[in-house]
Amino acid sequence: MSLLIELQRRNVIRMAGLYLVGAWLITQVAGTVLPMFGAPAWLPRSVVILLMIGFLPAMIFAWVFELTPDGLKRDADVPAENSIAPRTARRMDRLIIVMLLLALVYFGFDKFVLAPKREAVAVSAAEQKAKTAGSAKAALAVSNQSVAVLPFVAMSAAAEDGYFADGLSEEIINALTTLPDLLVTARTSAFHFKGKDVPIPEIARTLGVAHVVEGSVRRAGDNLRVTAQLIRASDGFHLWSQSYDRPVADIFTVQQDIAANVARALDVVLDAGRRERMLASGTRNVEAFLAYRKALEMLDDWHATDRRSGKLWEALEYLDKATALDPGYYMAEIDSADPYTHYMMGHIPPPEGGLDDAQALAKLRAHFDRAFAAAGDADTRLWIDLERQVFAERWDRVPGLMAQMRQRIAQGKQFNMIWLSGLMSATGHAKDYLGMVEAGAERNPLDREQIGKAALAAVAIGDYAEAERLIGNGITQVGRTGLITEAELLLELNRGRPDRALVIAATLDANSTNRFFLPVAQAALGDSTAARSSLAALEAADERRVLLILPNFQLGDLKAANRIAAQVDARPLGSLELLDLVGTLGGRLPFDPGTTPNFTRRMKEAGAPLLAFRPFKPIEKARPQ
Repeated sequence: MSLLIELQRRNVIRMAGLYLVGAWLITQVAGTVLPMFGAPAWLPRSVVILLMIGFLPAMIFAWVFELTPDGLKRDADVPAENSIAPRTARRMDRLIIVMLLLALVYFGFDKFVLAPKREAVAVSAAEQKAKTAGSAKAALAVSNQSVAVLPFVAMSAAAEDGYFADGLSEEIINALTTLPDLLVTARTSAFHFKGKDVPIPEIARTLGVAHVVEGSVRRAGDNLRVTAQLIRASDGFHLWSQSYDRPVADIFTVQQDIAANVARALDVVLDAGRRERMLASGTRNVEAFLAYRKALEMLDDWHATDRRSGKLWEALEYLDKATALDPGYYMAEIDSADPYTHYMMGHIPPPEGGLDDAQALAKLRAHFDRAFAAAGDADTRLWIDLERQVFAERWDRVPGLMAQMRQRIAQGKQFNMIWLSGLMSATGHAKDYLGMVEAGAERNPLDREQIGKAALAAVAIGDYAEAERLIGNGITQVGRTGLITEAELLLELNRGRPDRALVIAATLDANSTNRFFLPVAQAALGDSTAARSSLAALEAADERRVLLILPNFQLGDLKAANRIAAQVDARPLGSLELLDLVGTLGGRLPFDPGTTPNFTRRMKEAGAPLLAFRPFKPIEKARPQ
């Protein structure tokens, strides 16, 4: 008897057909139904695997056993004359027909009911994916030659290791910034992520760069171990990485090598001239490098918290050490002028042993002069030259220098201004300053000081929508700072909403430099009693005299405003103090210019229009008809 005839007799072929049709139907139903109940993806696959495994045992079972009225029996135990295989075959044929009909019904249901729904879902998902991809593409539409250098991680608890790590990061930024082909995120924005566990892609999106440099520094005695890697933000791929085991004295060689490797990896051409500029971007003295890093940490801390402590004098000790070790360290020279400036403006107490204003002014000017002499490139010299004019006896060089500055800004040049924002606003150039900061946001989107100054410039030129945008973004990105709060208060007052300004001013703490806006808002609302009470509290707290001018003017006491303005004008840096106030008001004077001869003369020399200030008042509401 042939094998085929025996397979037919034992219904093995029918069992195979029945099994395959049934398995297909079970597989289709499982693939449709199980996901509806949240079944994991492996469960439908497991059903298919089990059915495949069960096929061979089912065939063996059909070969060995036969269904009889007395139950299942081995085929060998059933006499041929008593075999009911033909009857079983007819039953299996009917069962196969039923299974085929069920499969046909399911096939029709799937094709005409489920398939259109799946297609609609797939199209929707594809559209959403395309939309998301489009958004991502728009968000990531940044230059491939763009990079942010994150603060390197100090791998030990020693304080100096932290200074080495931060300093190395900043020096790499400075070196890369000298390359015009490369867009490099500024230190302020890159250091915003220091100590924060934020994924690289998110950092890159926030900063608008395609690549990120990160690394670590470990110091053991006089030796350093530095690791660095350049990461492509889109997929996390390491374009370059390297470890350095060098003496501490070689830290600048390491910095230069990292910067050069990053530039090469991003296809930036490095010729001899560019290498030289990278090398000259910072100090080459390790001790000066460390001293400056310590001072900078103190300066940043003081400015960030609006302190009035003498911490700036501690910073000056380190700055003096840095400039003594490296006389050409121009940024240390500029920062050395800062404590003297704040002291002469009444922000901090005198140093131990005392200091008179004449000595302080002489030291301040000397630091700027040395910085100007040490600056290497023309743009840096222009910036320093304009900054030092603010402290000069005469401002007649300001118009010519300002014209050069505006020309450089129009060409896309960025300047990290210290005092010039107030000078530009007071002399009618607030729009230029705002344009520069907004263009520079590509490199420095998280600079809290520049965000605040830009918002103040927007208020000064009456672009309230832009000011509101800058303030909102600033609060979201970097928090509420003194400058951002000042811009918000001025925005509400200029818009004729002193009630909103009052709500903001009422929340300020006792150390805020914006406390003088409280009586201003109260007076603008017509509550003179509350305004005079708040003003008296400021006077009792020995608030800086210049901050008492605007509240008195708003109260209508022009005589008091003029008297205070005259007192401030007589101070060695009185013109700078008045410039700071007038600049925030868009160049308008809340006092009689005749009472401030020094300031008025300088403003005329600078080519600034002397505009009269009008008191804030609530916006007039429409009267009912």
